[in-house]
Amino acid sequence: VNIPVQRVNATGRQWFGGLSGTELVSLLKQQRGTVMLRINGRPEGEASLDNSATVLRRTMQECMAP
Repeated sequence: VNIPVQRVNATGRQWFGGLSGTELVSLLKQQRGTVMLRINGRPEGEASLDNSATVLRRTMQECMAP
């Protein structure tokens, strides 16, 4: 899965990536296997999809907390 990202600040410490239009979201729903990740086309490693829906749900709840 290739995730397009762009630098947000001049120091290169903040980057934003967009997941819309990628197959990552549908792969996360499968909750099994692994996915090879690429950032702007460059290989970045492998991520486990095991229990991914639960982990994603918890992460998003933390982001939405008041």
